Amino acid sequence: MSASNEDFADLVSRVEAEFGLVAGSVTRLGGEVDLNLKMECTDGSIFLIKATEIQGDSDTTWQGRILDHVAQCDSRIPIPKILRTHSGLSEISVQASATRYQVRVMTWLDGEVIGRAEGVDFELLGELGALAGSMYECLQSADRTGVPKTHHWDVRNLREAVASCVDFVPDAINVGAVETILKKCEPVEPLLANLPTGLVHQDLNDFNVLVAEDAEGRLRVSGIIDFGDTLDSIRVAEVVVAGAYSMLRQEDPVGALAAVVAGFHSVIPLTDLERSVIFPLASARLCLNACTWTKRTIIEPGAYGESRMKYTWPAVQLVAPLDPAQALVRIELACQSAGLTSEMPVNGQKR
Repeated sequence: MSASNEDFADLVSRVEAEFGLVAGSVTRLGGEVDLNLKMECTDGSIFLIKATEIQGDSDTTWQGRILDHVAQCDSRIPIPKILRTHSGLSEISVQASATRYQVRVMTWLDGEVIGRAEGVDFELLGELGALAGSMYECLQSADRTGVPKTHHWDVRNLREAVASCVDFVPDAINVGAVETILKKCEPVEPLLANLPTGLVHQDLNDFNVLVAEDAEGRLRVSGIIDFGDTLDSIRVAEVVVAGAYSMLRQEDPVGALAAVVAGFHSVIPLTDLERSVIFPLASARLCLNACTWTKRTIIEPGAYGESRMKYTWPAVQLVAPLDPAQALVRIELACQSAGLTSEMPVNGQKR
């Protein structure tokens, strides 16, 4: 076995023993919180080792239950499958150096993260929206035990979260754009308490959605990963987050957002009130991403943090001057033309 970091040799050895795998090579991947390792086995199979540092009474077993539930609910939703140990466990506890981890092993999903893929068009984004809607349907019958009540990325608390890191932003133009966007959020913030709620993945960002070409050469969603930010929250949070990151690298960010919303709406019809809050909240989510990763890379510089905000500040600058009322008109038009749920493709298949 050749590992990219010998510090994790003990961890990998435990995984091999408990899950019956033989590693040929192990490569460390990026990640916001978890330690992520790509393990390529000698038999040609590939797995993802996801190790979460144990802090206090923290528990991650709920994430495995959520993944299992979604897989059983709708096999067309492309998510990783949880492996079991010889004794049937979905997680093991491992001591690596001075850190103790809760470790899961999952099947590897092929594809490129959508944030680096070329040729991301509105058809693909509509498919992503429809998949988000299908996943939302499945999540409503999942066991919520252990799911966090809130966290830094909670769409319901965007203003407070941005305020916790915007002071680290050195560029006055960027700060001004953030202030403009937050000002446009003021009218919709009182509406959030009256919106429908549900269990949401809440993190369909540009690094958590994988895409790959189908047999005809068209990009399709090939994977949805990382359920660590799942929350009981407002239903529209699902499409707000997915739609926010769809605006990155797009000359027409509102068109991209509208495509995601229309796809979701074709599966889970959104109320008038929900549709009215999407553009302001999606724009604010971009602000949170940009400010958070600016702060984190100042405190702890690294390539992963830089990559997470590479395209976000340009998008913030692009959407800041846009009129929410005009954006809503385009969202409404896209939803009206989306057609019936049964006509929307899910992972390349019609429902």
